[in-house]
Amino acid sequence: MSADHPAPYPWQDKAWSQLAMARHQGRLGHAWLVSGRPGMGKSAFTGALVRAVLCEKGGDAACGSCRSCLLMTAGSHPDFCSVEIPEDKSGILIEQIRDLNEFFTLSGHYGRAKVALIRPAEAMNRSAANALLKLLEEPPPSGLLILESARPDLLLPTLRSRCQRISLDGIGVAEALSWLATQLPDTTPEAVEALFLLGGRAPLGALAAQEAGLPALLGKLVPQMVGVARGRIHAVQAAQSLGEASVPAIADLMQRLVHAVITAGAGFAPRAEVTDLLALRDVLHSRALFGFLAEVMEVKRLATSAATLRQADLGETLWLAWMKATRTRRRRA
Repeated sequence: MSADHPAPYPWQDKAWSQLAMARHQGRLGHAWLVSGRPGMGKSAFTGALVRAVLCEKGGDAACGSCRSCLLMTAGSHPDFCSVEIPEDKSGILIEQIRDLNEFFTLSGHYGRAKVALIRPAEAMNRSAANALLKLLEEPPPSGLLILESARPDLLLPTLRSRCQRISLDGIGVAEALSWLATQLPDTTPEAVEALFLLGGRAPLGALAAQEAGLPALLGKLVPQMVGVARGRIHAVQAAQSLGEASVPAIADLMQRLVHAVITAGAGFAPRAEVTDLLALRDVLHSRALFGFLAEVMEVKRLATSAATLRQADLGETLWLAWMKATRTRRRRA
């Protein structure tokens, strides 16, 4: 952050100014829903907001040196509560929301607001969401609840309606590419743009894609997909050839590539990385591709939730699904 950019990232300045004005005018209210797709810096934004609200100096951004800021840095501020998915669970539980309600019933230690942050808010199960709704219906005095979500559409409509909302998705392509160019000074403009697309059109997603080696993986993935579709490579061979890459990373890339193929088929300008796949029109058709996408989602779910399944088996399942999808028309011909 800087005086010119009090928000964690420059594309968040407008959203930050909106919140700063609401704070200074006493209109911050009791609940905010901060949304944005992955890679837009939601966690940095909500964390900075928490620190600014609790800071004793009362400026647009946290000072970093007062008692409150030092406690936040140490992770021991008594007027802040963080609600996240427990390590051994798949979602946020009702017991955590009950504890949050208890947190708000106690008086603040330093005479300022008590702040709670729930992230990702869409991870609340139904019981937890209903318990939070009751809390929002009777909001605690001097309490601020911040919900962070990549998928606000998954929240109960009644929850969304009781929160003021702010989205971090509003960034132009030119602005994003300009920022990325400063972060990757040794990267060509063409490579920066490709990273931006690989990162889900999100600046931090692009940096994560670079760090994870996704450009190199993409360069290996497309020829394998073409080879399997043409019958030159068996699905098991393709899975083994990319054995060093994680199954979720391969699944994410295949999902994005197939989406790009589908949108290109609907008349949208094709992205450069799908040019080779578009040459497979004789073995691709939309129904089979949508069926493949369903298989991809299941593999991704299993990769993160089924600890007993071998990654190699999931990889083979993914490639066998691609082989089936791309050879359906050939068998019918």
